[in-house]
Amino acid sequence: MSAVNRNLFANYVGQGWTALINLAIIPVYIALLGMESYGLVGIFAIVQTCFAALDAGMTPTLNREMARYAAGSHTAQSITDLVRSIEVLCGVLLLALICFGLLSADWIARHGIGTNSLPHGTVANALRLIAVVAALRMAEGIYRGAILGLQRQVWLNASTAGLATLRAAGAVAILKWVEPSVGAFFAWQAIVSLLAVVVFARTTHQALPRAKARFSLPALSGVKGFAGGIVGTSLLALALSQFDKLLLARLLPLESFARYSLAATVANSLYQLVNPVAQAYYPRLTELATLEDRSGLASSYHTGAQLLAVAVLPAAMLLIVMGEPILKLWTADSTLSTSTAPLLALLAAGCLFNGVMHMPYMLQLAHGWSSFAFRTNLISAVIYVPALLLATRHHGAIGAASCWLALNLLVVLISVPFMHRRLLPLEMGRWYTQDLLLPLACVAVTVVSLGRIGLTGMTESLQAAYLVTIGAMAMAVCVLASSRLRHGMALRLRRLVQRP
Repeated sequence: MSAVNRNLFANYVGQGWTALINLAIIPVYIALLGMESYGLVGIFAIVQTCFAALDAGMTPTLNREMARYAAGSHTAQSITDLVRSIEVLCGVLLLALICFGLLSADWIARHGIGTNSLPHGTVANALRLIAVVAALRMAEGIYRGAILGLQRQVWLNASTAGLATLRAAGAVAILKWVEPSVGAFFAWQAIVSLLAVVVFARTTHQALPRAKARFSLPALSGVKGFAGGIVGTSLLALALSQFDKLLLARLLPLESFARYSLAATVANSLYQLVNPVAQAYYPRLTELATLEDRSGLASSYHTGAQLLAVAVLPAAMLLIVMGEPILKLWTADSTLSTSTAPLLALLAAGCLFNGVMHMPYMLQLAHGWSSFAFRTNLISAVIYVPALLLATRHHGAIGAASCWLALNLLVVLISVPFMHRRLLPLEMGRWYTQDLLLPLACVAVTVVSLGRIGLTGMTESLQAAYLVTIGAMAMAVCVLASSRLRHGMALRLRRLVQRP
């Protein structure tokens, strides 16, 4: 098994388990905490995303430089100096963010969050803990980037799956048998995140060559162009992906915001299907770009793009077409499912188009071209933010979700042609037709056709089995519609038949 395939398999097993745990536990959290307290968990998701975007490009930079080190582009001293320098910057940034969170929690609790029954002090204390947990998760992410760049993805996914299980199981145990409060929930998350930082930091340093590490401004200067583009892109991506939630958290009661947060959580789970492919192929694309192997680069790019399509299109289409029965099976609450399903359909469609853009983005980063995504996000933000304000004012949560879909569809239609003028200029048509449109059309026809049969009269077990069957058939159709994957499967079958 090749390194890419091994990493891809490990990513799906590890991140699949993590996603399953995180989704399965949400109804339990809602039952133990209540809908209003769960709204604070939605606030935590926003803060965590904000902190991750503020890491000054350190995570993707370290990922790329570790991959370049593995390809022979770094000396032992240069890579250890770079890691230590990034650690120092990260430490300073984390302390600043934690202090800001601790000092601003009381004001945000009073003026930024609408609550009905939660005491002000409870909300403020939860916000303080949220700042600590989000900062620790940011440190986790930086070390994850280093480990991913070294292609130690099997170990990383095993550790991530174990930590996710510990986070969820421990939180449920504390809420049931110690204290059913949102403060206890976030305190446990902080403990597990601290453990994760220690484990990931130790693993990163064990993989580095033996050289005396030191803080080095020249080491940081060498990556400032790439990192600068990344941080600009990340900050704008933060505005694009989180501004709707920040706006709705301010305008809607916490319980109503919790419904939007629930739909966003389910839609964002699609990234658990996207990220394994992107993480497995990014180091390989970086290596091929460094070696200037254009033929191998184009081949890996299209294979990765078609794998992304197989991973995300069937699941996204199920959420779009069959969102209400899926939510009802998951939450066992028909009222909540009915009110959340339209939001889920729009958000999932937006995440679908955002997800398929990951392989073009990985191609840009593999070439060190981080400024293109920055300019794309800057133009998008100039259009998206005013549109979101108007849509939210007149149409509420539905307007916000519609803007998310429109934004990502426009990015797919407009940005890819500009990117391919510079990178792999002969491959744009193949990306649109073979990697996206044909698989998307086949999956849409399959899910819509089978979904029209309806689930009326079925037991819950039969409904779940039927939904899984639709998803499996849509995935099979998507594989058959993907030329490179279909050809690869045919070769493997031919070898099996010819094997003595």
